[in-house]
Amino acid sequence: MTLKVFFFIPLLLAIVSMCFAVEKVAIPDECAQSCPPTGQQLCAKNTVTQQLGVFDSDCIFGRYNSCTKIAQKYEFVRYGDCSTDNV
Repeated sequence: MTLKVFFFIPLLLAIVSMCFAVEKVAIPDECAQSCPPTGQQLCAKNTVTQQLGVFDSDCIFGRYNSCTKIAQKYEFVRYGDCSTDNV
């Protein structure tokens, strides 16, 4: 019984995650070179509203493969604090 539960939970999570479609946005070359320092975040600017936002990112083997944002395009600004617009 316990073994069936362990197989069911990942399946349920996969089904739920498919319900929330997320657009994958390619990272510009200038921020794809390496992962940010530990504890830093990747700050980006919305190309439509010009507002700063933080990318949710996958860091694999020391590099970013893609940044995830929902239905908007962003451009890389800097690593680190994203609370001000001092580019």
